[in-house]
Amino acid sequence: MGKPVPHYESLKQLFAKDRANGDGAETPAEMRQRLAQRMGIPEGNIIDDIDRMATHNEATRETDNENISSSPEANKKHKTYKEEVQEKLLKGIESVSDAITKSTDALVKAHTAKLSMPAKEIYQHVNELGLDPMDKKLAYRFLTENANVLEMVLGYPIEERKEFLMDILPRY
Repeated sequence: MGKPVPHYESLKQLFAKDRANGDGAETPAEMRQRLAQRMGIPEGNIIDDIDRMATHNEATRETDNENISSSPEANKKHKTYKEEVQEKLLKGIESVSDAITKSTDALVKAHTAKLSMPAKEIYQHVNELGLDPMDKKLAYRFLTENANVLEMVLGYPIEERKEFLMDILPRY
């Protein structure tokens, strides 16, 4: 005799001729009906019954210990992975944008800082340095327009202040 084929009966059931012509095949509805009879569930289409009850809000489903209504308002679309990533990127971009705006505001505020002393007092400090009239005008204008430079100049020792101011003074 021939060589034995493992699982011959199972293979025969799968690939026999009657399978190809539809004999013995059953539809999903017939399969549900057969299973319902075997399990003792009353006749009727279970899926259709569940759908009908859900649309009439007669049934709810439980997911992750959370009772979720089947009403259209409660059935909000779950976000896809792509939507979640897009949302996170958008939040990140907004955060960076806010940081840029805040830092820009801080820089503008620092550059437009008001004078820490009245203009007359600045003139007195410039006058005490003994500059020639042209340099005196230039130094006064420069120091009244640049509060941070004024602080820097006034922080310099008085004996060396004139030379320091002349070094940093822009020439027009």
